[in-house]
Amino acid sequence: MLPAEFGILGLAGRGVAFYRGPTCRHTINSEFDIDSIKTLPKVEVISAYYDADPALIQAAVDAGVKGIVVSGCTSAGIPFRSQVPLLESLADKGLPIVLTARGGMNARIGARPNDNFIGGDTLVAYKARLLLQLALDL
Repeated sequence: MLPAEFGILGLAGRGVAFYRGPTCRHTINSEFDIDSIKTLPKVEVISAYYDADPALIQAAVDAGVKGIVVSGCTSAGIPFRSQVPLLESLADKGLPIVLTARGGMNARIGARPNDNFIGGDTLVAYKARLLLQLALDL
């Protein structure tokens, strides 16, 4: 384990020294070839907040979404309790439901052991939406 003063990837001073590298493929090494994509699947972002109405989720489903990203409550990325039953039902039917935390908290949202939700890792909702759209297009 490198000390924190080495920064996220390394340090810059008299030149740049990299001590770590990204673990995910990116740029030209990405899994996604966007040259052939004409349209992306419909994915909506649903906000979680006190007293959130699950009817908004149902409206998105009725409009033909292929996935939902939840901009969750707190840094845990959880939906509001009124949203959970419908989201769980949709996930059980195979609709991808991605949980994300509100931006700026540096939270890492992993998969939860007792549900079929997808953890959005450190992505904010709009980035998770784009990644889900690309993944659904594969």
